[in-house]
Amino acid sequence: MLWDTLTPFHAPRWEKNAEAAIAAGSKHLLAFNEPDLPAQANMDVPTSVKGWMEHMEPFHAKYNGDVQLGSPAVCNGPDAHLGLQYLATFLEQCAGCHVDFLAIHWYGVATDAGVQNLKDHIGKATAMAGGRPIWLTEFAPTGSDEEQARFLEQVLPWLDDKSNGVDRYAYFKVETMVSGDSLTKAGAAYAA
Repeated sequence: MLWDTLTPFHAPRWEKNAEAAIAAGSKHLLAFNEPDLPAQANMDVPTSVKGWMEHMEPFHAKYNGDVQLGSPAVCNGPDAHLGLQYLATFLEQCAGCHVDFLAIHWYGVATDAGVQNLKDHIGKATAMAGGRPIWLTEFAPTGSDEEQARFLEQVLPWLDDKSNGVDRYAYFKVETMVSGDSLTKAGAAYAA
């Protein structure tokens, strides 16, 4: 993943690191991590579009589409400049970009309402994806270990059903799924 283009650490090393990943067998590259959040990549949409054209789009041309490019990974914040609204604006302003899949994040509560909120978030992303798959590259609910396990027992079968548009998903903070040498209840639910 190219975290951002604003800090001197990421962009200058991106091409070399991406090429090394491709040489090792990677077929996917991810763009910016939560550019819609000040505490993360913190990039406005025009900066993300410029960064995409400079650092991501060349891989589409070089590899003739054989390397799939993932959109900036956005949060699920409700504000007008966050989350899916940010992503919609990015896709509109980057109309000539070759975005092969949409990367999104979700954080919420481990309740029935949280389950529905995650499903609704993915449904909205799928509706705007234009047939592109969704990668839920980070998701995690808050709650007790038991509440998180119940949440996962409800959402994992749904996430595994490809008809909802989700192609891949990854739980965030995997270290919360283990305690010592054992799986927590949430960890056992995820592993099941």
